[in-house]
Amino acid sequence: MSVRTGFEKRSECSSWDTCQNYTCSKGAFDVDGKASNGCEVQCPKLPNANCTACSDFSTCTDLVCEANSFDADALVYNGCEARCPEVPGAKCVACSSPTSCSKLQCLENFWDADGDVLNGCEGTCPELPMAKCTRCSEPGQCHAMTCEAGYFDADGTINNGCELRCPILPHATCTKCDASTCFEFACEKNWFDKDQQMDNGCEMQCPWVPHGTCTSCSSSDFCTSVRCEKNYFDLDGDASNGCEAGCPKVPNGHCSQCSDAQSCQLYTCEVNFFEADGNATNGCERSCPQVPGARCTQCPSPLRCNKFVCHAQSLDVDGLPDNGCEVTCDSCTFANKTRNACQRKQEAPSCLKDDVAQRSCSCFENAESCGLGMTTGDTDVHSCEWIVDKCLDGTKCH
Repeated sequence: MSVRTGFEKRSECSSWDTCQNYTCSKGAFDVDGKASNGCEVQCPKLPNANCTACSDFSTCTDLVCEANSFDADALVYNGCEARCPEVPGAKCVACSSPTSCSKLQCLENFWDADGDVLNGCEGTCPELPMAKCTRCSEPGQCHAMTCEAGYFDADGTINNGCELRCPILPHATCTKCDASTCFEFACEKNWFDKDQQMDNGCEMQCPWVPHGTCTSCSSSDFCTSVRCEKNYFDLDGDASNGCEAGCPKVPNGHCSQCSDAQSCQLYTCEVNFFEADGNATNGCERSCPQVPGARCTQCPSPLRCNKFVCHAQSLDVDGLPDNGCEVTCDSCTFANKTRNACQRKQEAPSCLKDDVAQRSCSCFENAESCGLGMTTGDTDVHSCEWIVDKCLDGTKCH
């Protein structure tokens, strides 16, 4: 099948809605050969980057990094993997390199006392009774706060926090109240407010359901509605069996965030597998590179192997990862292998055919049977290596 590259450009047509011949512009490809949808496949997506040139629809050759992202390892397939540096008590929101921050945003309960972006937001907001200070300008000066669940600010004074506790309700937490009345409350897990009365809280216990919380029930053993946990879904509409579907499976990876049971938004790759095209449907499609005479067991990328294990008859003599296990031990003349050498067999069996190894093995068997290996006095037998060498030198058994 021929593949045209680029976005659609009409060059020949028989009418305003029919194109017979077209060429594609840079960065897109005509995979299905249909003029109706033009050049339907573009360069692959990359993490934190835009692919600006590609040799085909799955291999990117050049990229442009997004703001605050950088290509530190010079590998195109993983995009711009380096981000702005981490700074204490803050988030770096603008930077010129992965090691230099030019603008920061303080995290909650932190503030920048000295105006130096290098040490981040080194000042912490003051602690308040039953509340959390969310904005402060200097030590001891809080300007905004949020009350902890079950507490409220009665006097409007920030310095003393949220000094009054909301009324206690059965199997529920009051989240909004005044000194004596609860206005809003949240039920404990698997408890339900059936009568909509504040004073008795959540009076009915709903049944347990898998991967969810039963929010309404007609009895203590039958759930009628369910709220699913993150990354779980109720596909069959039956609340009694909970949220039975999870995120979709990702080949050679694990989906950690999904909007439904069919689409994965965020996933991590298993060890020694890598994402190359940004397509969750085929998961982490790249693995460790092939190594001559060996199996790669650890790699930082699909292009480089750090550790490998030699095959049974292969040996790594020079210790270089690029050529793997470059020596192959002859299965007929050699038995085991040491760290840097093959060990000869003490007995040479019939094995390979039509080569020197086979003839040497047969020669050894014939020589041994007729006593060629016997020394003077017929008390000792020469080694297999000695006998085979004699055979190959032309010594005959008489």
